[in-house]
Amino acid sequence: MADAKETSKKEVRSPKREAPQQSEEARSKSESDSKGSTEGKEYTIPLRKAWLKKANYRRTGIAVKAIKQYIAKHMKVPDRDTNKVKIDPFFNNEMWFRGRAKPPARVTVVAEKDGDNIRVTFAETPKHAEYAKAQHDKRHKPAEQPKAPVKPTEEEKPAEEEQKEEKEKSQSAAAQKETQAKSQAKTDKHVAKQAPGQIQRKALRK
Repeated sequence: MADAKETSKKEVRSPKREAPQQSEEARSKSESDSKGSTEGKEYTIPLRKAWLKKANYRRTGIAVKAIKQYIAKHMKVPDRDTNKVKIDPFFNNEMWFRGRAKPPARVTVVAEKDGDNIRVTFAETPKHAEYAKAQHDKRHKPAEQPKAPVKPTEEEKPAEEEQKEEKEKSQSAAAQKETQAKSQAKTDKHVAKQAPGQIQRKALRK
């Protein structure tokens, strides 16, 4: 009986199913998701509880500190050091736009690793912030260095020298003509005009 039970159990056992192979699209999606996770993570941070029971003139500053603390906690910054969390200046301007007494109740941000630091920026950059960034980049772009003059090759040098010599000859000939004309004009001025010869009349004989 025991042998019969064992044989029945062996027959009942189904063969192991092979794991379905992932398609190329699924693999590409998973790779893109993993890349996106390494590049930056998106967080929606609630801020109302942080500043609700604080003085009005301190609310926006407390909201900015709450963002740093939240990112340091969820991005696993060592010792939760908020000094390593850097907020984008344009995002910071947006936080302070309504003044120090009226910060937003929640914000959606993107946190990206930049070496040891973590940079916090907009999840969706508004148009006025894009315009401000473009103006800032335009004002602070590095000056273009003047291009070095291209030295002519040995074949081009004689042709250029011949052209220069021809120009110098033509200029010298024109200058000689001008000086000759000026000297001739001066001599014409100083030469006395000869009066026409007068006819002497003879006295009549008586």
